[in-house]
Amino acid sequence: MQLGEVYAKKEDFGQSKQYLMEVISDEQKNGSDKYTGKAYHYLANNYMALEEYDTAIDLFNKPSSYNSSTTGKFISYLDRGDCYLRMGENEKALASLQKAVMLYQSVSPNPEYAEVFNLLAKAYLQKGNTQSMATSFTSYGDELKNFLQQKEENIQLLNKQRFEQLVNSRATLK
Repeated sequence: MQLGEVYAKKEDFGQSKQYLMEVISDEQKNGSDKYTGKAYHYLANNYMALEEYDTAIDLFNKPSSYNSSTTGKFISYLDRGDCYLRMGENEKALASLQKAVMLYQSVSPNPEYAEVFNLLAKAYLQKGNTQSMATSFTSYGDELKNFLQQKEENIQLLNKQRFEQLVNSRATLK
């Protein structure tokens, strides 16, 4: 799995596909599906990078049968919606992205996941629904703002802890 990911990051999609297909094949031979959903998803991302959206969508549909986690389903809906949007299939993009939005509060906080609101806004813009577009862009901005605020708070907490450790270590030295 990791070799497939590494080759994908190097944009060697042929080598990546070979390793990911090995994972899927091995899983089927062993009667397991622990990594099958992820392998299909990474494979779909490869086809998405190659702008072969139909193939990517077919592969994004496969993980949902193997991946029962909410996060896995969310990511599949998000990426599938992105493919449909790039293909100009706005209704299908909206349907997939709206399913992702319904799962958004259930997934662990991640700034990359907020992209669902940006994509949804783009889909609404293509449909001419400016009210929903504005609402989605506002949600996107709010989510990013929340992540930045949380990051700032974490940095302040770490700085405070580091300062306290420094003071305590100097007091111990005295």
